[in-house]
Amino acid sequence: MFAATTAHADTAAFDDAAKLMPPREPKREVVAEPTLDAFSYVTPQEKQYLRGALEVSTILIIGNVDYLLNTNARGGTLRPDEKRWDLRYDWPTFQTKLSGEYWRVDTNNFNTNYISHPFAGTLYYTAARANHLNPFESFAYATAGSLAWEMFGELKEVVSVNDILVTSSAGFTIGEPMMQLSSFFYRSKKNLRNDLLGAFFSPIKALNDWADSAEHARSTHFDAAGLTEDEWHRFQVFAGGGITSQPGRLYADARAGMDLHVINLPGFEKPGRRRHVFDDGNDATLHFESTVSDGRLVDAEFRTRVVPLGLYEGSVVEGRDQRRYGDSVLLGMLASFEYSVHDYTRDRSQALDLTSVISPLGAVFEYAHQGGAFHARTRLELSGDFAGVTSRALSDYRVRHSGDDTNLQSVLKEKGYYHAIGASLSPSVELGWGALDLGIRSTFDTWKALGGLDVQQGSIAREIPLSDQRVDLRAWVGIQVPTTPIRLEVLGRRKLRTGDVGEVRTTAGETSLYTSCGVVF
Repeated sequence: MFAATTAHADTAAFDDAAKLMPPREPKREVVAEPTLDAFSYVTPQEKQYLRGALEVSTILIIGNVDYLLNTNARGGTLRPDEKRWDLRYDWPTFQTKLSGEYWRVDTNNFNTNYISHPFAGTLYYTAARANHLNPFESFAYATAGSLAWEMFGELKEVVSVNDILVTSSAGFTIGEPMMQLSSFFYRSKKNLRNDLLGAFFSPIKALNDWADSAEHARSTHFDAAGLTEDEWHRFQVFAGGGITSQPGRLYADARAGMDLHVINLPGFEKPGRRRHVFDDGNDATLHFESTVSDGRLVDAEFRTRVVPLGLYEGSVVEGRDQRRYGDSVLLGMLASFEYSVHDYTRDRSQALDLTSVISPLGAVFEYAHQGGAFHARTRLELSGDFAGVTSRALSDYRVRHSGDDTNLQSVLKEKGYYHAIGASLSPSVELGWGALDLGIRSTFDTWKALGGLDVQQGSIAREIPLSDQRVDLRAWVGIQVPTTPIRLEVLGRRKLRTGDVGEVRTTAGETSLYTSCGVVF
């Protein structure tokens, strides 16, 4: 009885004290104000230079273990008298690397150079970026990681000039679009789908944020899909089919792909006057498409592009008809990556055409006009390239010269491609009226072999000139089905390919017509 009375008195005293306390405010989710910064957190995060270096080093160590276990498969050379773990790293070899005498272009498989190394560079870059470093600091980390790998990772190999260029530059041009997409989903409505997509595009960032208990600040304006409206985006997934004409035959094709484009410029093309100078990778695209015919892959393209710094200026008003009127201009630095596969001879008379183009430095100019139901956009891209190019004329050259490969580059003789420098130009025009849009885009590429750095340079008396060119023309008409996210499109495409080995020139071309149905969100 005494215990019960005491408990009752304590409860009453607690209730009285609770009445005197101010009411507890409900927990409010911290939101992100529109900003030019790639990442928004509830609590600002400091740059973690040391942790970034440690994470890049960890990636290098894991890669080195894999290389020692699978040296030949990774493009290295394991001699008959050597064991997997026998490093045998000596000062004379290292000295030639330091002096530059041992710097060459290598003869690895195409995909080792232009898939594996871009993947490694992406890991280096995103590890640094995930520690809150800016794009240019992260590029420096990727470059340092690439140099460290060439100097110490591939212990008995030449310092591969192409690997250093590809690893660092592709890491930047692939890694930044992935980081921007990750940021976009983390800004969007908090749900399992957006969090999984945010982690998918940047797993190292997700782990670091979890370790730091860093909470993402979310936007307050969402569309019907729960995606932020504070950051401009256009996502499209599409599929369809069509026909391709190559000399002597028509082929039926099935085609599918996706295009993801985000622009983190507050108020981009919205009513108001705005001027933004940006330097945080604010405009980024990731694109993939593939075509299958007769049960075989005949075309595939993975492409990324980013505008890491630039100027945006726009002046847009909203009329009484609730339509927008005005103009905007974007001018900036451009960086891009492309890996493509194409079959120009489906009769199998020649191998697939493999091309990888890394463009770390270029320029982009874009002008857009909104005039109510009418809208127009013109764009011009110009970039300098480093590329891996399948030689289009090699087989014809060998026929002409009875298989004599004297003075050809080693990588061309052994693998059928070469490392090149070049340039790309891509102008485009898009016009629209309401739900209807049409456009044309052309891309012109020209490449010339990088000479003087062959692994057997001493055996080449006079290098045979190597060059290749490519033209890709696209024209389309599309319509957005009213009140739905569905878009229908008819696309015409013309591809031309030219290659030169010495005095021998080979050309190929095809024309395609496709229809597709896509979902835009």
